[in-house]
Amino acid sequence: MALDCETEPFNTNTGITPRTARMIGLAKAEDAEKAEYETDPDAWQLMMPSADRKVIFHNSQFDHAVLHRSGLPVPIDFEDTLIAARLLNENVPNGLKPLARKHLGVIPVTFDEASRKGVLDPEVFNEYARNDALYTLRLWPIFREELTGQGLMRVYDLEKGLLPVVLSMEEIGMKIDLSLLNVLSREIATESEKMREEIYRFAGCEFDLNSPRNVAVILYDKLGLKCAKRTKNGQQSTDKNSLKALCGYHPIAVPLLKFREIDKLAKSFMKTPSAICGCRRTHSSRVQVIGSEDRPLLV
Repeated sequence: MALDCETEPFNTNTGITPRTARMIGLAKAEDAEKAEYETDPDAWQLMMPSADRKVIFHNSQFDHAVLHRSGLPVPIDFEDTLIAARLLNENVPNGLKPLARKHLGVIPVTFDEASRKGVLDPEVFNEYARNDALYTLRLWPIFREELTGQGLMRVYDLEKGLLPVVLSMEEIGMKIDLSLLNVLSREIATESEKMREEIYRFAGCEFDLNSPRNVAVILYDKLGLKCAKRTKNGQQSTDKNSLKALCGYHPIAVPLLKFREIDKLAKSFMKTPSAICGCRRTHSSRVQVIGSEDRPLLV
């Protein structure tokens, strides 16, 4: 059988993310032609499989987390068509809808389309939800055969076996020393401003450092430096390798490289406490710091 959880739409402005979205319905398919969809929470428990039943998911990591948050049992014996699809071909879209279109020859509607039409006709969304379970059930035999044929079943089982570990890590979270985070944020902001001023001094003007086009104008038009490579669109490149190639020709290249490094660190790791999803304070909270002493990375 296949299960598929439907949740409220994600909205980062209101804090509704894949890790917090509330479950609004559950779809179940026990054969390839018929499925059911329930929005009544009291009915969800009755839809759950027995312990010895194999369940097919598409993106089991998401569905398992939603089931757990909803107080429903998480199936132990399961398969995942998303993991299978990624192993079989990582270079094509692996969403359920593109896969159903490619392998099953159907033309599925999107979540947004179904939600919009479902306002006037709830059955439209109900059919959408039922089809998600049907598509998942139909895809698994196709992928299982391909995985076996390509000798990928062992790799698939290894990937699938990691899921409980990942879910446990997400559930437990990590401890963060907010005081240390604030200190590091201030240090990075100071260093970033220092690099910014140095770049402006070498350029002779201020410009948007986060705009590759503006950086290219300064380097190649204003300063007359030679472009080492071009992008796929034929534009003058300002990527890391291009800037490294300029280091021996103009002093602006070094602070530009440092600024980008620091900026990436700040945007990736130096989140404010309000931006840390599910942050919980404890009196013993500490963050694990790895990397060199002068360039720590938060984990």
